[in-house]
Amino acid sequence: MLERRYRVMHTLGEGRFGKTYEVSEVRNNVPKVLKVLINNQQKAVELFQRQPEVLSFLNHPEIPKVEANAYFVYFPKNSQEPLHCLVIEKIERLNLQEYIRQRGDRSIHQKQAVYILQQVHRQNFFHREIKSSNMVSFTKKG
Repeated sequence: MLERRYRVMHTLGEGRFGKTYEVSEVRNNVPKVLKVLINNQQKAVELFQRQPEVLSFLNHPEIPKVEANAYFVYFPKNSQEPLHCLVIEKIERLNLQEYIRQRGDRSIHQKQAVYILQQVHRQNFFHREIKSSNMVSFTKKG
């Protein structure tokens, strides 16, 4: 239980700056994503703290929504370092890595890659860690 509000379900992934977990909101059992910063350098913390503002500004179905008070600092009992946390909407679609794996391919076609990046660019969005596991598949259904 975290902040008496979220129950951690399982790990989703890990990157250079943080770990992500699927959490369930206790009051309504809605799945969310918890991002935990593992790099406590000042610049990393500043960039992490800006994420809720940036996400709340963007409006695209493939970019997770963020609620007020989604960013918080958690102080674990047996640690000197605080954990910077951010809870965001869980988008229930395949990420690009899962999409590629499901198709049995090792990559996607150039046209698909350009399409995905154009969707991100149209929102004037700068993603600091572009990798297939961080990108929702923008492919059309069917």
